[in-house]
Amino acid sequence: MLAMMLAAALVAQEPVQAPAPIWRSRPFPEFPAKALVDGVEAADVRLDCLLTTEGRFSDCRIETDSRPDYEFAKEALKATSGARAVPLQEDGVAVPGRVSVEIRFRLG
Repeated sequence: MLAMMLAAALVAQEPVQAPAPIWRSRPFPEFPAKALVDGVEAADVRLDCLLTTEGRFSDCRIETDSRPDYEFAKEALKATSGARAVPLQEDGVAVPGRVSVEIRFRLG
């Protein structure tokens, strides 16, 4: 009985994965100059953002940055501010909500 209660508590505490946005206009970030000079060819950044009812991104937070020694996250944040997505909906009505934005930087 105790084992079942512990298992239920663990399941209840698992974080809910934020949905990925459906893009109207994707973010197109700049590749950081220092990364180019240093020969970095790839990086990944994941942001957690509020998607407004107008399809704009705000209150973005860096969740992961595979190359924090460069400015990939800064460029991802800047690019996301100009991107647009389809707002989340509940019962056919646009609602604000958090989404997960993944940006992959690749050369070539």
